[in-house]
Amino acid sequence: MANTETTIKVFRLDDCTWWAGADLESCIADAMREYQLPRQDVADANAHELSDEELDRLNFVDGDDPINTDGTTGRTLTFRQALARCVARGDSFPQFFASTEYSQELSGAQE
Repeated sequence: MANTETTIKVFRLDDCTWWAGADLESCIADAMREYQLPRQDVADANAHELSDEELDRLNFVDGDDPINTDGTTGRTLTFRQALARCVARGDSFPQFFASTEYSQELSGAQE
């Protein structure tokens, strides 16, 4: 179910993983369900909502590692732009947003 009434934010769970949702706790709970891992294995002590500066500084590579399946370089978006695209698409939240250790279209992060 798409969430259009709640403000969706991006949360850093650990050094390599970001989740999008309404609040940090629901994102952590969803990551625990998804990965079947305890809290300490999906979120570190520095888990937090991204600041405006982080949303504009962190880059999201739209492509595969960062090459698209047709061999072209992936397009780079800011986290803010990538989140706006997810919301406009009507995605359901909370959801996995990006990781430096995950290779799938629309799921790459670069600092």
